[in-house]
Amino acid sequence: MITVCFLGMMDEDHIIQKYFWDGFSYMCITKLLHEYHGVNISTRTLRRRLQDLGLARRNQCPPMLTVWNAIHMELQGPGCLAV
Repeated sequence: MITVCFLGMMDEDHIIQKYFWDGFSYMCITKLLHEYHGVNISTRTLRRRLQDLGLARRNQCPPMLTVWNAIHMELQGPGCLAV
């Protein structure tokens, strides 16, 4: 795994940021840190460290109608195959 070898040279904050931006869940990040980097921290500590780095997940999902309208507009945009 090239990624793991590359991350081995990075400090913990950069590793945490990378996994965060890659979209991993908090639980998954803690498991990856433990498995591949030998860093054993709790989910609460991870969340605090992310907060210190100015990073946080948003738990808000847009309403389904908003998502449907956005998809519909994309399908009707330039390059669509109008029937």
